[in-house]
Amino acid sequence: MRKVIAAFNMTLDGNCDHTAGLPDEVVHRHYSDLLDRSDVILYGRTTYQLMEFWRTILENPSGEKAMDTFAAAIDRIPKIIFSRSLKQVDWKSASLAEGELKETVELYKRQPGRDILIRKSKSDTTIDEAKADRRIAIVHSPGRSRKGHLAV
Repeated sequence: MRKVIAAFNMTLDGNCDHTAGLPDEVVHRHYSDLLDRSDVILYGRTTYQLMEFWRTILENPSGEKAMDTFAAAIDRIPKIIFSRSLKQVDWKSASLAEGELKETVELYKRQPGRDILIRKSKSDTTIDEAKADRRIAIVHSPGRSRKGHLAV
């Protein structure tokens, strides 16, 4: 059976704000590998809109191999977006969810294939909703703490 993996970044002091971390080459390689071992990623609207940044790297490569490789990996993987406010998405590899998260995860788990990634801004709720065989991939990295201080 396919694994369902909730993957997210966390600063050393426990801040899970995606915009707070300072990803480096190792983090980009880790997530590129994770994406390459998966068939689909499930996003909430907020995280999906943050990830759209990588489309600019595809259009104008950074020159940093790990970043450019990650941009290609995130572009390639099919993305299912769970949103009540978005009416359409224009990323070729993205589509709006047609059902609820739990049902979507169950559908993918029954199909043959590689891992299923979940990334919504409220990951704890997401994991519980999915009733997944849980694997949580947390990447600790330096970044801004909840109080705005640099945590290294």
